[in-house]
Amino acid sequence: MKKSERRQQKTLYFDHAATSPITEIAYRAMIDACSSDIGNPGSVHGFGMKAMSIIDGSREIFSDILGGEFGGTIFTSSATEANNLALRGVVKKYTHRSGISDAAFPARIIISGSEHDSVHNVAERMSQEGCEIVHLPTKKDGRTDLSHLDEAINGRTVMVSLIYVNNETGAVNDIKKAAKMISEYRGGGAYPLLHVDASQAFRYYDCSFPFLGADMITLSSHKIGGPKGAGALCFRQENTLKMIEPIIIGGGQEFGMRSGTENVPAIAGFSAALNESFDIREKESRRLYEIKKIIAEGVVRIFPKAKINGPSPEKGSPHILNIWIPGKRAEDVLIAVDMAGGAISYGSACSVRAFKPSRVLIDMGLSEDRVRESVRISLGRETTKGDAKGLLNIFKNLNI
Repeated sequence: MKKSERRQQKTLYFDHAATSPITEIAYRAMIDACSSDIGNPGSVHGFGMKAMSIIDGSREIFSDILGGEFGGTIFTSSATEANNLALRGVVKKYTHRSGISDAAFPARIIISGSEHDSVHNVAERMSQEGCEIVHLPTKKDGRTDLSHLDEAINGRTVMVSLIYVNNETGAVNDIKKAAKMISEYRGGGAYPLLHVDASQAFRYYDCSFPFLGADMITLSSHKIGGPKGAGALCFRQENTLKMIEPIIIGGGQEFGMRSGTENVPAIAGFSAALNESFDIREKESRRLYEIKKIIAEGVVRIFPKAKINGPSPEKGSPHILNIWIPGKRAEDVLIAVDMAGGAISYGSACSVRAFKPSRVLIDMGLSEDRVRESVRISLGRETTKGDAKGLLNIFKNLNI
């Protein structure tokens, strides 16, 4: 029998940090929107008004849960687009202001060394275009070292952008502390703004504006059980939109901040997933911490030299576990697990196919050899204790 014929149907899915299956509630919301929405939200007739009412209802759910103003939610095609809008939009508006002096150039953005590529790579490109980028160092446990934030902020700093939960290690940054430091520096001024990429955080942590103290928050639909193809950049105050210039120009949809006909079914599914995730957040977090502990302890029993990369299982996010298995190349482990009917990953889904050493793990001070022998196991709503035992059984029988 050929290897390809021995491949089992994937029943052990442990790559939820890359994407989670759409929930039944989100799916039904999408189907309902597809059935009732045949109009363009920009049209003034009844069909268009029906479509716009779905968007407005979704926007209201976001504002209620996040504690922001109704007009402060901008729907995008993804979290990547939302992060691009946040960074590029703020700098464009800052540098285009009337009466701006030479002393205000170049604009400075501060990010952590453990950002997702949709922030890190955008910042790198902006650096080539003349923006000044400052990277805060990453601690050994994967968290951003905020002790350097005060000295990094100056009069040209327009934004601090921090990831809430790291997508590779599950490390949780102290956003409230960062917000307090930024607020104290800003005083009564306009800058710097605090942007938070909460794509991996919403299902398990309070991401509301009153709790975090952020000015802008990025969310991703498919990370919380909604459909792919939808994201959001959310603002605490509608007035903050005046400090952003759009990067997609056209018909002026989304309050002029993101032109293009809105994806009504995806937005409906996104808001339904957001509402559902909010309702079960605490219960789901407790459940996944138990499963995560089973996996962490089980892997170490099977591979006694294995070590956790990043925070200890009880301190990081309940859904992400990054493990170093000495002597086992990550790509070999991934392929073997896949052939046995499971799915884990090497790191961020945005760059995993290249099997490049993880930038995040390197920034934590880990050796390249260790990074190349590390895998990410991520859990979600569908993960059970039985799944965890099944994955451990696959690890136990790895023949690589």
